[in-house]
Amino acid sequence: MSTRGHGLDGRQPQAVLSALAVLRLVADLGPGVSAKDVHTVLGIAPATAYTLLNLLVSEGYLARTVQPPGFALGPECEDLIAAATNRRNHDPSTESGHTW
Repeated sequence: MSTRGHGLDGRQPQAVLSALAVLRLVADLGPGVSAKDVHTVLGIAPATAYTLLNLLVSEGYLARTVQPPGFALGPECEDLIAAATNRRNHDPSTESGHTW
């Protein structure tokens, strides 16, 4: 991933929260979420919505969809889901919280 190892400046924590909100919205609405949806539902400026969507696509957390047109969760999200599911299925200590 190209963003690892970079420090956060004053604006980046809000950008991280916005990116997480976009991921949650796409997860909730399913494939085909548009930049207009992100702008309308989350109240994010249109230019910021496009920037976040393109960044999340470039990092693999979102993927562009053709039918319906828009965005869906990408392979990085699928990997996170698989890792969490695998860990929960094989480690009973994770049922009550984090073990790290």
